[in-house]
Amino acid sequence: MSWISLSLISGRTLACLLKISTNLDHIDMSYCSLSGSIISEMMEECCRMNIILGAEVLRLEGNDLSDINGKSLADIISVISLPGDTFTWSDYSFTAYNVEKLVESIGESETLDWEKIDMSRINLSSISGKTLACLFKISTELVHIDLRHCNLSGSILTEMMEECHQWCS
Repeated sequence: MSWISLSLISGRTLACLLKISTNLDHIDMSYCSLSGSIISEMMEECCRMNIILGAEVLRLEGNDLSDINGKSLADIISVISLPGDTFTWSDYSFTAYNVEKLVESIGESETLDWEKIDMSRINLSSISGKTLACLFKISTELVHIDLRHCNLSGSILTEMMEECHQWCS
């Protein structure tokens, strides 16, 4: 379905498609003009209908998912990337706001299982150091993060390091 405009489809319809496609193991919806709100609704409907999506079932690169809610973002990350693959933040038009909402949505006992994140070229100038530190804390498998060209200031990095130091003390 890649490169077909799905901007007017509802998330419920996409969830129903996933429910009735019992043998479906991959669906490519890259560059389909999907929004984060459509994907949020789809993920909420999948949860309501007890649809469990496996890793790398969905391909969503090239869509502007920046308006996705934090809970759906946490859920969608596990279905659009495989452990060991690099999760490239810019492929989905995610922003610093999405990082904040993701961190807020993860509970005390929850973690993200990604190993590599590429946030290069994402403007993180408005992010707090505490949020970055929390991202590292919940990403227990993280071994590589690319933060090149992200407009991170020295004060953000200092705050992040201070926060990390507090957890280690």
